[in-house]
Amino acid sequence: EIIIADPHGRERERHKVPYGAVLNIKPSQTIKAGTVLANWDPLTRPIITEFAGVAKFENVEEGVTVAKQVDEVTGLSTLVVIDPKRRGAAKVVRPQVKLLDAQGHEVKIPGTDHSVAIGFQVGALIQIRDGQELLPGEVLARIPVEGQKTRDITGGLPRVAELFEARSPKDVGVLAEQTGTVSFGKE
Repeated sequence: EIIIADPHGRERERHKVPYGAVLNIKPSQTIKAGTVLANWDPLTRPIITEFAGVAKFENVEEGVTVAKQVDEVTGLSTLVVIDPKRRGAAKVVRPQVKLLDAQGHEVKIPGTDHSVAIGFQVGALIQIRDGQELLPGEVLARIPVEGQKTRDITGGLPRVAELFEARSPKDVGVLAEQTGTVSFGKE
């Protein structure tokens, strides 16, 4: 959350910042109206590392756990994690990345003896390469956010047509035999 205060310390604006946004400002920085505070991709959710190290892929095999996807517009290729059911694998192997330190040992989570292993879920677009040097806060992969699916409009059209349809009713009833005014009074 970014809070903007005036010179007297009074809060003027408050902005929620989504996970994975890149901040363009520093704490206590003086800003002008119209300054871009942060940037983010609203169509994807990032997987971010909290630790530094060299990326070492595990179970990332093209055609087995990931597929190469080429963008027709840019020509860039990315690895996409594929569904284990779709690939027909007997055993489920999860693609993940482990971090290695300068000596080649696995980076451990501070205070534990567990190594840092970040798994990629199905549909994740892997943004890094095997052997790439990583710093805390770097994006490892992006998960596309599913937008609201458009429903087929033709499903409701028969009901709409029913409303405007003029047809003779099954049970015909007499509404009024004579014209006039109806009034209720004492008998």
